[in-house]
Amino acid sequence: MASGIDEPPFDLPQTEGKKCICQENGQFRAYFDREGAISFLFDLYWLVTDLPIGEDINIWPDDSNTLPSTGRQIGICEVTLISEHTDKKKSKGFRKQSVPKPEKNFLFRSEDGRLDYFVTAKEVREAYLTLTRLITNFRAANSRSEATIFGNLVVRLVP
Repeated sequence: MASGIDEPPFDLPQTEGKKCICQENGQFRAYFDREGAISFLFDLYWLVTDLPIGEDINIWPDDSNTLPSTGRQIGICEVTLISEHTDKKKSKGFRKQSVPKPEKNFLFRSEDGRLDYFVTAKEVREAYLTLTRLITNFRAANSRSEATIFGNLVVRLVP
């Protein structure tokens, strides 16, 4: 547990579940069914425990369009792990050169239908813990639960 988080308290789903990313009135929203949320939780875990600085995970929307989302659908969302340090010196613990954290932690390119987040290990751990609580407290049967991760991505669990 050198990363500061334990393995997810759920079984790895057999499928990646349903998921989509939308922009609704200037707000970015990620919609997941329970399996999609657990799958993303495992991705966050692997990002902070196994992948080097500069690597990323993706949220690819499924093609079913069955989640109750509104707004403009975004084609892909990438979450890239960046260094918490802003110096450009190579360090023994880094596998890639440190990159300064940008002023905003995201970049949205509407022409490409792409949303990129640039997050530190600390932000990934916070998102992991938030999403774990959200999934744990989620009660299916017509309920919606949501929380915000990475400062401005609203994650909504839907039945």
